[in-house]
Amino acid sequence: MNILKKFDAWLGTLPSRNLSPLPPELALQIHEIKEALGRKGYLLDKYILMLFRGFGTHLTWEIAEDGFNLFGRLRGLCITALDGKAVDDPFYGHVAAYIQSHPLAYDSRYTKSQIYALRLAEDFMRMAVPEALQEYRQEIGNKMDIILLDSLYKEMAEYCDEERLELLIKAILKQYIVVDFANLLLQGFLSHLVYSLTDRDDESGRECFLLLMDEDKPA
Repeated sequence: MNILKKFDAWLGTLPSRNLSPLPPELALQIHEIKEALGRKGYLLDKYILMLFRGFGTHLTWEIAEDGFNLFGRLRGLCITALDGKAVDDPFYGHVAAYIQSHPLAYDSRYTKSQIYALRLAEDFMRMAVPEALQEYRQEIGNKMDIILLDSLYKEMAEYCDEERLELLIKAILKQYIVVDFANLLLQGFLSHLVYSLTDRDDESGRECFLLLMDEDKPA
């Protein structure tokens, strides 16, 4: 069966649970915890509203664009290393050392930069994503009071079952965060990466994907 015949596996389907601004089951969880909190129920209102403001600090397309630009950064490092120049980037040393120890026979500098970027993509993302997430964490912290958020949680945990409180927070995240930051970064990165896979070598006219396949042929 061709699972891409109608592109459903690619395009996906709309999850109905995320369409409602406040699903009944989530509202019920909130009411139950507020009832357990009694006079302290206002703490939960305050906590949830702070979460919503935090969720809005970054737009999804901005994060995906950051991921797209990460591959451009990697390509740039490969080009700079091929030119024998140095640049102030924590991943540059790894790129330069890899290029020096893994020479390519292609004449085109463009093709070489593409192949090196594709080869180094995994190592680069293992460094770049935690770096980017740390920056987002700091930006979120600058826009919302993390200390107050933690204080509200601790105070609520004194008056209601903490396990139920944790389940509520997970339900809120599941409802309003369909794709997390790390996966948005990755999708943006992969969107740029596939362009490189389809780029052609100037001399042979073969796509970079086919060049990589040639290199990885079983012995």
